[in-house]
Amino acid sequence: MALFRRYRAVAALVFLALSGCYTYRAVETPSPGTIVRVEVPLQSAVADPNEAPEMASVEGTVVAAGDTIVLATKVRREIGAYREVVRDDTLRVALQDASRVEVREFSRSKSALLSGAILGGVVVLALAALGIEGGDAGDGSGDDGGRTFTASAGSIVSLLGRLLGG
Repeated sequence: MALFRRYRAVAALVFLALSGCYTYRAVETPSPGTIVRVEVPLQSAVADPNEAPEMASVEGTVVAAGDTIVLATKVRREIGAYREVVRDDTLRVALQDASRVEVREFSRSKSALLSGAILGGVVVLALAALGIEGGDAGDGSGDDGGRTFTASAGSIVSLLGRLLGG
């Protein structure tokens, strides 16, 4: 039973890693019920017409799609230190005005990579915390050729960043 409690945290981390890696794929017309990200140009009277327009990105669930995409969105705003307001909104974006429409999809490769990195990091930290050393035991009087396993949190974070493309 103690073994189950010990690995419960690792299982929770792996589950979280598997449930949170997504990628976006461009589509022309999304189907209702999918989560999409739509980029639209910001228009302003004072904007320089010779420069590329600034873009705004909106993410939401498609309610209806046709010439206009209807998105159900949630906006969270913090008010003070302990209060948060969640506003449900419905936005309509004409397809001709959208620069890009992308559907959010589950990414197996990113999820597997992140899960492996987290699991590897947990193993490295566990080995470092336990002070696992290699080689034969000696009398402690000098270098016996043993290898010591060491890892730092910075090296693990940088490895995760490189693996995930950050």
